[in-house]
Amino acid sequence: MKFLIAGLGSIGRRHLRNLLHLGERDIVLLRTLKSTLHDDDLSEFPVETDLNAALSRCPDAVIIANPTAMHLNIAIPAVEAGCHVLIEKPISNSLEDIDLLRAAMQRSNAQLLVGFHFRYHPHFQHVRALLKEGAIGNPLSARAHYGDYLPDWHPWEDYRQSYSVREELGGGVLLTLCHPLDYLLWFLGDATPLWKKTSKVSELDIRIEDAVEFGFRFAQGAIGSLHLNYYQRPPAHRFEIIGTEGTIRWDQDDNMLRVFSVKTGEWDSFSGPADFARNDMFLAEMRHFIEVARGETLPGAPLVDGERVLRLALTPDHPTGVYFSPLMQRRLLPRFVSAIVLDFDGVMTDNRAWIDEQGHEQVAVNRSDGLGLATLQRESNIKILVMSTETSATVSARCLKLGIPFLQGISDKAIALKNWMQERAVDPAQVIYVGNDINDLPCFPIVGCAIAPADAHREVLSRADIILIKQGGQGAVREICDLLASQILPNCST
Repeated sequence: MKFLIAGLGSIGRRHLRNLLHLGERDIVLLRTLKSTLHDDDLSEFPVETDLNAALSRCPDAVIIANPTAMHLNIAIPAVEAGCHVLIEKPISNSLEDIDLLRAAMQRSNAQLLVGFHFRYHPHFQHVRALLKEGAIGNPLSARAHYGDYLPDWHPWEDYRQSYSVREELGGGVLLTLCHPLDYLLWFLGDATPLWKKTSKVSELDIRIEDAVEFGFRFAQGAIGSLHLNYYQRPPAHRFEIIGTEGTIRWDQDDNMLRVFSVKTGEWDSFSGPADFARNDMFLAEMRHFIEVARGETLPGAPLVDGERVLRLALTPDHPTGVYFSPLMQRRLLPRFVSAIVLDFDGVMTDNRAWIDEQGHEQVAVNRSDGLGLATLQRESNIKILVMSTETSATVSARCLKLGIPFLQGISDKAIALKNWMQERAVDPAQVIYVGNDINDLPCFPIVGCAIAPADAHREVLSRADIILIKQGGQGAVREICDLLASQILPNCST
């Protein structure tokens, strides 16, 4: 089997050494020749500096270990060429081309494994088994802490030039140290953010966040929190999961896993293997990837797992349940609400569309959004309008089903909105507008409150009054309906 390694920094070279250890020697290197490490141990391997030339060598598997922001530049062509892929975490620094990668995988039947190597730690695998068998009852809360001193990572290079601190390469403490996000989700299931704060707090000579505090709620009800930093000496890595019938604790310092049982009132301690080394996790990961590439098993950390970590990591900072933008006037929800105007694509949908061979378009909507709007219509006199730039049968079909008026094919939303409010004698100060893209921005200053889903365009996020926790098509509209119901429904204009 032939392997291609893209990126020959420290992690790329670790993967190379592990392939050799496992008896694989048919290896091609894709390089920029900008590595800060010496090249003495690479001389025996063929080198390409062009991706097309590298793929023309017909590798069976590609290992992607270049800077985060460049991962998908390699992954998509590699998958299109039918190569199986091991991609280092995180899969990217943006969600922008994930759909392209997924579509390419479906066409080529290529498999992708995300490099979350802590999944191969014996203690972490034990914890997952304990949780599955209910050893501590129902999990109620979880906390992880991961701190390290950035200048010590690669003593051979200037830490101020490393990809870990360069935003354009996908650096930053949350993306670079996202392992705890992955294993907490692996242990406890999907999560939604409750609050998040990234900061630059140390004296490190970098211009990117070096600390993050993150709170979230897991799908089964448990709450979680995470702290990451670039400045801790000595380094620390630990987590704790508290359940109704016990507690699980793990600490890297003594390589011990401890489990408390309410039933017995005692702690059980599990030490790591006597000869355990950090590279054992990477070796186990590589063995697994080789099995995946041979078609012997499916990826233990597939694309969907990498995507959910990335989505969570890219959540805008939230100080509380909803985020009030400091870049505008922080207009709160109006005391009296007469109307709510919703963009369609990216608000009532997740902004994706499927088009069949006849050109018919389908989109994904969220049923809970529909229930929230139905409740709002039933329990208040708030007018609801959907306004879309596109002219599409999906807009009319969805709105007719919900019984909501709609305007579509609107080239200038601000003019259309002003006319609509004037025709219905609606006070603009009592109107909420919800939009996700730059063509919604002209509507923001002419209403009383502007709201954006969590995954809206960056410029929209910077100018919205309120940023939701939920993303478009994934409960954003329901979040607004619940917010109105809980805070101002009794005061809605009649």
